[in-house]
Amino acid sequence: MSLRKQTPTSSGPSNRPTSGPGSPNKVLRLFGGLEVPGTLSLEVWIDAGTQIFFSYAIGLGALTALGSYNRFNNNCYKDAIILALINSGTSFFAGFVVFSILGFMATEQGVHISKVAESGPGLAFIAYPRADTLMPVAPLWAALFFMLLLLGLDSQFVGVEVFITGLLDLLPASYYFCFQREISVALCCTLCFVIDLSVVTDGGMYVFQLFDYYSASGTPVLSAFWECVVISWVYGADRFMDDVACMIGYRPCPWMKWCWSFFTLLVCMALLPPGLPSPRLYLFC
Repeated sequence: MSLRKQTPTSSGPSNRPTSGPGSPNKVLRLFGGLEVPGTLSLEVWIDAGTQIFFSYAIGLGALTALGSYNRFNNNCYKDAIILALINSGTSFFAGFVVFSILGFMATEQGVHISKVAESGPGLAFIAYPRADTLMPVAPLWAALFFMLLLLGLDSQFVGVEVFITGLLDLLPASYYFCFQREISVALCCTLCFVIDLSVVTDGGMYVFQLFDYYSASGTPVLSAFWECVVISWVYGADRFMDDVACMIGYRPCPWMKWCWSFFTLLVCMALLPPGLPSPRLYLFC
């Protein structure tokens, strides 16, 4: 008897990815690292760490560029803690949703969860639409699925703002001209559009993988490493703590200084992919 025949009919609750067979125990086992082969693999943790850096926009200049519009006395220390809590909470909730869906689909198909969908575009555009069709009021969830477009646009807004802000800040005031920012944004978006046309060609998936592996994977980790080196060991962690205290009125927790000086550096060195120039060569050779 097949696995599908053992499950209740489509009108029952088991046809819902979050309450169907396999979803609760899959979620707990996946979060515990007991279900996915290769959980102890270094490459898995490198990819996970890189994703965390992207999720927090660490080492990309986004937080610095957007924070430059705040008042001088803005409590950036409190904002950083709130951002970390909200981001981690959202990721944890999203993990329950994703693993519930994948666990349900694995049980329904009678295969291991690692065979349901690979990471990347296949997960977003194959596994999720399939899960939408299994939910109650499927047309509604299918329409909401395209809100991923808004997520992509939101990320693009920040990316363009970071690049334009850094570029215009480098220009002397004498180079200012009318509609400077608007023209710069238009040129940047046009250039990105032309470059991204290569992704929608017949071989676009290969171009996408090249961009994803060589320009995205590990780059924020490397940037964050050297940022911590410059702040902690070149500029001075104590001087940086004094600067923060000058802005917010009190010194941050000493744990922050230890993270900048030691712990974050060790984590970054452990997460760097083998293909990138590792700081280990400069520090230990």
